[in-house]
Amino acid sequence: MKLRKLLAAVLVGVMTVSSLAISAFAADEKATVPAPGEFDPDGKDYVAQMYVQVGGSWVFRNTWADETYGTAIGYENADKLSNVENNVVSVNDGTFTDVKLEGNGTYTVTLDKPNFVKNVDGNTTEPTNFNLIGVSTNIPASADASEGGPVKFTDVKITVNDNLTYTYPEGSCDPDAIDKGSYISILGVNIWNKDICVDANTALGGEDVWPGTVDKITISFTISGFNYDKAAEETTAEETTAAAADTATKAADTAKTDSSSSNGLPTPAIIGIVAAVVVVVVVIVVVATSKKKKAN
Repeated sequence: MKLRKLLAAVLVGVMTVSSLAISAFAADEKATVPAPGEFDPDGKDYVAQMYVQVGGSWVFRNTWADETYGTAIGYENADKLSNVENNVVSVNDGTFTDVKLEGNGTYTVTLDKPNFVKNVDGNTTEPTNFNLIGVSTNIPASADASEGGPVKFTDVKITVNDNLTYTYPEGSCDPDAIDKGSYISILGVNIWNKDICVDANTALGGEDVWPGTVDKITISFTISGFNYDKAAEETTAEETTAAAADTATKAADTAKTDSSSSNGLPTPAIIGIVAAVVVVVVVIVVVATSKKKKAN
């Protein structure tokens, strides 16, 4: 009887240890960045997002394939600004706009209204400079043009607050991503890369150019290497109508201003101009609405 109880206890222990081992293995599996595989030039599941890190407070958003805080591993706040203190993660305000890469074309990723101040139990740490700004993707690094692949980034323009700016005519994939056989991550500001990023670091990364308050960061870029082009962005009927109406209003105001001068047009001419503009507005609205119906 005692032997049976002993065996039962051992069995329970073995099952418990096995369960823990399986759970740990599952956790490790979940935290692993997926293998890049081969680039599909016809694919429509590729994305691009901004990564950023500031000095001083060390508030950040890491690259898509980051092994600790990246989108690829399922980090729950991967679409937000984070900060870490004593292994405790907090989230800061800031809205990222990522893009889906659907063909060759020009795209823009943004960060609006970021809060780069670290706040831990009421103790704040201010940011001092940009350590990192760039674009990361889920495109295999082996597809980058520097590796003989088809994917190329050009006209990579980084803008902070609409006034601080730097443009790379040709974007460069982070050498670390290539060495790891990871995913394309385009360099922008990188204070640890003093070769490729020297000019961008001077323009955007130094404490001497830190703007103090950051309202917006924008990165626009052009990508090629797909077998198809990005679909043209359509203008809605409402946008067309609003633009046409604005044009009509400006024309009418201009006509009124001209008529107040001694050499202005006579009233019948002014009425004719405004009437012509109104007719144009009506035609534009009808055409735009017709196109929208056909598209639907």
